[in-house]
Amino acid sequence: MERLRVDPIACDAFGYCAELLPEMVWLDEWGYPVIDEAPVPPHLLEEARAAVRACPRKALALHRFDGPPRAPRSPGTPRPPRPAVPPGAADTPSPPAGAVRLVARTTDRRRGPVRGG
Repeated sequence: MERLRVDPIACDAFGYCAELLPEMVWLDEWGYPVIDEAPVPPHLLEEARAAVRACPRKALALHRFDGPPRAPRSPGTPRPPRPAVPPGAADTPSPPAGAVRLVARTTDRRRGPVRGG
């Protein structure tokens, strides 16, 4: 079985994938593709390959997987909720109240190295 995947960094929202494969790809309000997570049905496999070939930024890909098939979602159907606490996060101690996490920056893109002071 194969699934469609999109690289959101590479995608420039041309929309060819949604035109060639409207059964599995639709566009959000900014024109970026929303991909159905279900396996590509056998009767749409050739259209999916054509959509992958037509992507000018090569952001769309077919990935082979061996797993239980998922039921297709229709556009607008909400995803199931994610757990509030990721697995293993409950074991991590929480920071003290009022603590602020600081991240040191060693360079500034415009001015070069940042000097302490």
